[in-house]
Amino acid sequence: MIPDPNLQLQVAAKALSEVVAPAIDPENRLATEQLQLSIATIELVRSRLHLLQALKRAELADAVTLAEQLCATAADGSKYAEDLGTAVNRARAVVDALGPDEQAIEEVLQKLRSSTCAFVSSPQPEINDQIELAVVKAAKSQLDRARSWCKPSGFEADPARVSEIEDVLA
Repeated sequence: MIPDPNLQLQVAAKALSEVVAPAIDPENRLATEQLQLSIATIELVRSRLHLLQALKRAELADAVTLAEQLCATAADGSKYAEDLGTAVNRARAVVDALGPDEQAIEEVLQKLRSSTCAFVSSPQPEINDQIELAVVKAAKSQLDRARSWCKPSGFEADPARVSEIEDVLA
């Protein structure tokens, strides 16, 4: 086996198309549909492999921005705010590092998301409106990026209104 993810995905899509697809009962529409969706997903991911690190960096940058906004709203001494602040500092260190690997980005992103979720779900009635507003504002860039990433799937009603993923990640 060749350790080239692009080639491995290409081989998997070809095997599904040329070997598995003909073996499926044509009357089984659900299986045929799911196979086609699986092949399309593999091809989409394959076409985006070169953008994965940029995608993760953008997700991390957005997560840091949201966490910083949430920390700014928190009452002093909140355990959740302290945990979130610590996670933000770790994330900043990864963002600022030269060429962190994908695993480091993913680990710090997951920790930051976990701390953010704990903060958002903690009882803080005096700042709930500020928390909700920050989360809603942060969701826009994440949604725009997700729509751009999946644009080739064909589910957008007006694809011309959705930016290309390369532009969103630039």
